[in-house]
Amino acid sequence: MTSLINCLDDYDLSQKAINKEVDTIVYNCNEYGSMNVTNEMVFEIYEDNKDNIITIEQFGTNLSIPLTEPISFPEYNLTMAKKSITMFYWQLATGENYGGIMLGYWCGVFLIATVINFIGKAAPSFLLKMNSPAVIKFRQMFVTPATFGFKHSIPIGCCKNIIAMATPTRAESIIIGGYLIMALILGMIKFEPFEPNIWFPNQHNQLIRYIADRCGITSLTQIPVLFLFGGRNNLLQYLTGFSFDTFNVFHRWIARVMILFAFLHSVAYTWLERKYLAEEFAETYWRWGVVATVTGCIMLGQSIFIFRSKIYEFFLAFHIGLAVFFVIGMWYHLIELGWMNWEYATIALWGFDRAARLGRLVWSGLGTSQTKLYPNDLFRMTIDYPKRWKAYPGSYVYVHILSPWGFWESHPFTVYQSALPEHEGKLMIGATVKKGMTKRMAKALTKAGGDKAIKVLIDGPYGTCHNIARYDTVICLCGGIGVTAAFSYLLDIIKNKYHDQHLIFIWVTRHQSSLDCFENELKFLNDSDKCDVEIYLTSPDANSSDDSCSDNEKKLSDTGSDNSDSRYSVIKGQRPDVATLLPTYISQSKGTTAVMVCGPPTLNDLARRTVTDNLGAGNGRVDYFEEAFSW
Repeated sequence: MTSLINCLDDYDLSQKAINKEVDTIVYNCNEYGSMNVTNEMVFEIYEDNKDNIITIEQFGTNLSIPLTEPISFPEYNLTMAKKSITMFYWQLATGENYGGIMLGYWCGVFLIATVINFIGKAAPSFLLKMNSPAVIKFRQMFVTPATFGFKHSIPIGCCKNIIAMATPTRAESIIIGGYLIMALILGMIKFEPFEPNIWFPNQHNQLIRYIADRCGITSLTQIPVLFLFGGRNNLLQYLTGFSFDTFNVFHRWIARVMILFAFLHSVAYTWLERKYLAEEFAETYWRWGVVATVTGCIMLGQSIFIFRSKIYEFFLAFHIGLAVFFVIGMWYHLIELGWMNWEYATIALWGFDRAARLGRLVWSGLGTSQTKLYPNDLFRMTIDYPKRWKAYPGSYVYVHILSPWGFWESHPFTVYQSALPEHEGKLMIGATVKKGMTKRMAKALTKAGGDKAIKVLIDGPYGTCHNIARYDTVICLCGGIGVTAAFSYLLDIIKNKYHDQHLIFIWVTRHQSSLDCFENELKFLNDSDKCDVEIYLTSPDANSSDDSCSDNEKKLSDTGSDNSDSRYSVIKGQRPDVATLLPTYISQSKGTTAVMVCGPPTLNDLARRTVTDNLGAGNGRVDYFEEAFSW
């Protein structure tokens, strides 16, 4: 103890600095040595023994003789020791600091996005006036298009899409690219190994240890935001206006960086301890560190596109189960090593998301859905719920069907308020039958004759609302069941009469049953006299012909005084030429134009490409909005 205090005194440290170091010595003695030491005792020991301090020369070179007196070291030894220890702890701190810089990058991105989103909400006219040739060119090059020009919703892949990915938009790719470049640079700089070093026999081992620590700690700092971006209840969605899909893209890329750093951390430590692996595996922190790394790698592997798109329900359940093991592994790995603050933050964020989901379920209450099955695997839900909140344009909910099997499953559905006065305040959902929950529900409806009341729980609402109500012309292009997203916006615009707008509704669907399913909404759009309705029926039923109309079409056509001037039309047996149709509407639009698209991947990507090429073709600013679920 006297030798330690003497070393501090030899460096001419202030009394405050010496007291701080003594605090550390006392803590270690009491915490790890099961002793009962005080600062006063340490200084008393020093005062009692400082006159007995000997030098290395006095001690001699016989290291077998026990050291019974305090000793002082030459300045060279102290300098080397200080440099070695300082560099080691500087490397530890640098891993955390560099991880903080990477988090700061995201803070900067979200701050800019929040400012833009706030301006768009508070002063939309300011952004709508930004339509100079330079702004248009910038948006065409860096904001609106897909990364490589066309495919965004359509996955890019090889080997029959076994290896595939949905490419981000170009703006998302620029953000992700900045993050990846930062991670690469910060993972490679400022290691600075040196010799002689009191803790490492050579620079090679020293460098590997620094890499191991840097990668491990940097990986750790990314885990809280990884869980935040993957959660439903992410407050940043509402601040930035970014969709859940955008945060999901960020979630996946942060996961790749985090797992890469964790893998390098594990490999480097395995190399350093290769001669002592049996002893290391006897340590709890080592075993659980292996569990966390292996679990993380499995999570990354099972998150490839083909698993997410083909067996999503299994992927999700397995993903959550692995995440639990990952968090447990990190807990037992860090509880002995430190840095538990990052673990606490991760658990807090994940716990908040789960608690918020439960709170939304309780707040939304138990609902009753009058559910009707239509031909061609369509169904419609009219949900009577406690009405503590109202659906808004762009909102969606996760619905739990209260059945003996599968009640724990929830599926996202776009919701909107009914167009009928008798259903005022009820939630409307239209969807197609897929696998899992919806398939089981369809079987139950078939047994009940196609119409049945079902008890449901609602987790929601979620989603951000695009501010398309501020545009002079609104073009909604929908494919299939994506029509529900358009209804949520158009019904709101017509009911609230924000200002004199030209509304254009284009719907591409296969079967007549789709028109029957959404008869009330289509009639509402047609009766409003504010919306041009253009429907492309690509696979008309065999019993219908081009010169005959369904009952639904007749009802809608009869609302106009002259069918030739009707704003409602159904084109059968063909698809729209989107590359020609959208530019025509954009060029003929009055004032600012919003193009909102929701449909299958091919339609979405074609519309995005077409609108990008025609951002400067309107009579005011043209903006593209997309409502889509990406795997």
